[in-house]
Amino acid sequence: MYARANDSSVDLASGSRCCPRLSTKRRRRFILQDLSDTLKSNPNYQTFWELLQSARSIVDTSRGPITVLAPTDAAFAKLPKGTVDGLKKDPAKLKQFLQAHIVSGEVMIADMLAPVTGHPGKTGLELRSTGGGKISIQCDLHSGEHHPKVNGLATIGKGDIPFSGGVIHDVDTVLVR
Repeated sequence: MYARANDSSVDLASGSRCCPRLSTKRRRRFILQDLSDTLKSNPNYQTFWELLQSARSIVDTSRGPITVLAPTDAAFAKLPKGTVDGLKKDPAKLKQFLQAHIVSGEVMIADMLAPVTGHPGKTGLELRSTGGGKISIQCDLHSGEHHPKVNGLATIGKGDIPFSGGVIHDVDTVLVR
């Protein structure tokens, strides 16, 4: 199984547990290719994959594992017409968009479901995206909800999808507009 970000077997200095003998540039390229291949192999992530292909240099895998909150194609279908094309044409907005969906470190579903002290049945996790934005992950098991919510608007569906540079979780809504 894959190591976690706080696992001492992960070489955070090298930025990877997959290919420690490669140079930083080659390791980064390998991890990005694996992320790309993982997204491309799943028909639910084609739009996110296309955006990633448009701006591969934006995703920084040099500082260790990452967590990708990948919007599904159904999430993109909720956006106004032309939004995706607009992102492809505006590198600054595309960078902001992609970085809002990536967190440094490997955050597994089990981490998201750790109970809040004094509030059994409720979970809460505060993270920062690589773009600096706040990401709040919560779940209220008392209401029967067993899928974590991101920023109160996106629900994590399938999670813990491994790739050589971290983990992917799908979300049903994009995190920025």
